[in-house]
Order: sequence, then C-alpha cells, then structure tokens
Amino acid sequence: MKNDEKASISLKRIIAISLIFLFLTSIAVVAGNVKLNSVKIILSSGYEMNVLSSKTKISEILDENHIIILEDEKVIPSLDEELSSNNTIKIFKNTDEEVEIATEIECSENIKTEDILKNYEQIIEKIVTVEVKIPYETITKDVSTGSGTKQDRIIQNGVDGLKKVTYKIKYQNDVEIENSSEENVTDINSKLEEKKINDKMEELQKQIDEKDDKYKRLQAEYSNYMRRTQQEKETIGLFANEKIINELLPVLDSMERAIDACTDKEDDMYKGIELVHKQLIGCLQKFGVEEIQALDEEFNPHLHLAVMQENVEDVEPNKVIMVMQKGYKLKTKVLRPAMVKVSC
Repeated sequence: MKNDEKASISLKRIIAISLIFLFLTSIAVVAGNVKLNSVKIILSSGYEMNVLSSKTKISEILDENHIIILEDEKVIPSLDEELSSNNTIKIFKNTDEEVEIATEIECSENIKTEDILKNYEQIIEKIVTVEVKIPYETITKDVSTGSGTKQDRIIQNGVDGLKKVTYKIKYQNDVEIENSSEENVTDINSKLEEKKINDKMEELQKQIDEKDDKYKRLQAEYSNYMRRTQQEKETIGLFANEKIINELLPVLDSMERAIDACTDKEDDMYKGIELVHKQLIGCLQKFGVEEIQALDEEFNPHLHLAVMQENVEDVEPNKVIMVMQKGYKLKTKVLRPAMVKVSC
C-alpha cells in the first residue's frame, strides 16, 4: 500500500514539472516571435528619446512610454497610423510653420538620392599657376662716426622677386564657384610680413643681449674694483705704522732688559721703567701688535728662529726650551720671529 502511494506522488511531480516546462517553452516561443523596434521620439521641447517597443501603432507606443499628447500638440505620423520605415515619431506645437516643416520632413523620406544628384551638374576643377611679386626692402647701415647727423650707407638695394603660386579653381555650369588664389597670395604676404617682424625682433633681441652682456661685464669689473680697493684700504690702514713699530721693538727689548737687571723691586727707578713698559705694550696692542708665543711650544719655522739646539732629558724633540729674544706679529704678518733654543 505504501509503495502505491509513493508511486502516485512521484507521478504527480513528473506531471507538474512537465506542465511548467511546457509553459516556459511556450512563453519563449512567443517572445522569440515578437519583433522589437528601436523608435526615436522627438518631443515638442526638442528633447529626443530612443525606446524599444514591440508595438507598431503610434498611439500604443506613446501609451506604452506614458507620453500624453496635449490639445495644442500634433503628432507625425498621426495617432491612428502605423510606425513608418524611419521609426521616428515627432511631436510639435500645432502651428502652421511647424506643420509645414514636419510635412517636408515626412515628404523628404520619399525622395531618392538619385533624384537629388540629377539636379547637380559635374564640378570641373582647374589648376592655375601665376607669378606673384615678393617685395624686398633696401638694407642700410649707419656709418656715422659719433657725429650728431645720422649717415646711412646702402648695403643692398631692394629688388622685387617673383614666386610661382599654384591654386585651384572650381567651375560648375561654367560658373566659378571656388577660387583659392586670394587665400594663397594672402598667405604668402602674411608669411613675408611675419618673417620681417621675426627678423626685426631677432635683431633687436641680439642688440639687447649684447648691451646686457656689456652691462654685466661692467658691473662685474666695478665690483672687483671696489673689492680690491677695500682690501687695499684695509691693508694700508693695517700696515701703515709697520715701520715705526719695527723701530720701537728694540726700545721695548731694552726696557725689558733694564727691568730684568734691577734687583730692588721697590726702587722708584724700577717702578717707573715698569710703568712705561706697560704703557708701551698697551699702545702697541691697540694697533694689533701681539707677542709670539714660543716657550714650550712646538717649533714653527714661520714664527720661530732657531739659533741653538740642546739635548734635554724628559723633553720631546723639536720643542722650544728657551726664548732668547721675543718675537712679535702685526695681525697675521710676522714683524720679527722669536729667537729660540730648540730641543733635539
């Protein structure tokens, strides 16, 4: 009993699936037989829209796309007509001018291309060559030698040249309908004028560049001159008193030897010499005179003058172990090297 029920249920399912399949197949066959048209609808506002429709009647196509025709509007083709071969529906305001335009558009569909071409005769094209004068200006040069009156000398006389120009002329029914000669001549003249302007601009630019280069060179020379002058002034101001300072150095040495020779530090003579020595040192320092440091320094041949050598224990070689005469320098210039004894 259970087996019979299962067989009955399976049979019902097969029948239901078969009916569904037949229904879908019939729908596909119907859809395949329906032809879709691409329709162009031009509204009265000028807006154009393209739609797909299986309808062929104008009213049905408009209803399908929810387009309502107002009382003052007209449709071509009319609402009762079928869609024409150009698949175009035009909606416009119901005025005489637009009705006439729309009628002409509708009527033009029936005109063939062959009928239009019959109204035109063959266009004949001819190629013509003419000679056109090309003006050349006289070239002059200013030969004045600084005088107030300008003197020009002719370098090259201007001679008009000739240029062959080829252009086309088109005729129809023996009537000239197109001529490119004026355009070519105008183009040549414009190119000549442009060349003259460009040449003049290049000449002026060259003169500007030359003057600019001359100005820059003059400016650089002036800057170098001012720098050299400033350096010379500084050097002259720095070493103007070099000669008198060299004459004062032996006096300074004598005063230092006198101070070293005094045994009584409380003596008025000693105090007077020491005071004058300090004043002299201070005066020389104001003019840039400095004492060269030598004792316990590394021997420097540019600052020191070695007059003796001695081997000293616990002292590195080439060290200054005694200053026999002080050395002085004016800023960076050595006035007198220090006379020293060097270890070896």
